Amino acid sequence: MIQKIKGFLFHNSSTRQTVAKNTFWLTVGNVLGRLLRAGIVIYAARVLGAEDWGIFSYAIGLVAFLLVAFTDAIDGSMARTRKRITIWGTKYDGVADKFLIAVVVMILVLQSLGWLLAGTIIGVELLTIIVAAFYARKGIVSQANIWGKTKMVVQVAATSMLLIHIISGIAMFALIGQWLFVIAI
Repeated sequence: MIQKIKGFLFHNSSTRQTVAKNTFWLTVGNVLGRLLRAGIVIYAARVLGAEDWGIFSYAIGLVAFLLVAFTDAIDGSMARTRKRITIWGTKYDGVADKFLIAVVVMILVLQSLGWLLAGTIIGVELLTIIVAAFYARKGIVSQANIWGKTKMVVQVAATSMLLIHIISGIAMFALIGQWLFVIAI
């Protein structure tokens, strides 16, 4: 019996058996990885305590936000260099950028800098989407340009400054973030 299990899990004998074996090992690896991550998170929360865990979660949020913004920039530049620009990508990449910034504004800017700046940023983003939709109905596709890319980079920098302010408690970062958002408008 043990030899059969060993043979099934460690040797390839047929296509069906290989698929079943690989599925088993992928599932085991996935479950063990999740259990390990859950254990690390629980241990970190216990060691750090409530206040430090909150700071740690903002630090993780900063890394995740920068990763999302970076991958968004990379996929656009890869599409342009490989000449694989699609109409869908042209239309919706900017919309995805706007949603990313709008969510951050609703969560962070509203909390840290106030409703006036948050409302202005969201208003400008909505106006941009409405104008792009208006032109799209007329058959004019508005492509990304240097001003839109620069605005996105400045907004990512502003968001990063706000998150660094929350993590470190240094007011200068909030001020820099606020001015960067104003510049981006």
